[in-house]
Amino acid sequence: HLYLQANQIKEFTLGSFCAIVDVTNFSKLRTLRLEGNELSMQDIPSESALCLRQAFSIEI
Repeated sequence: HLYLQANQIKEFTLGSFCAIVDVTNFSKLRTLRLEGNELSMQDIPSESALCLRQAFSIEI
């Protein structure tokens, strides 16, 4: 679980969670909470489904 609410985050990059984004390399992160930051769903890369595949909750 990773809780980063209200930290003035403006950018979301998968490199923070996965060095390589492919079908065999992925994060074991289950919950990611980013509410209260300067992000929207459009800021989340489409590849996040591969990298964060075990996440059951991503709150923006």
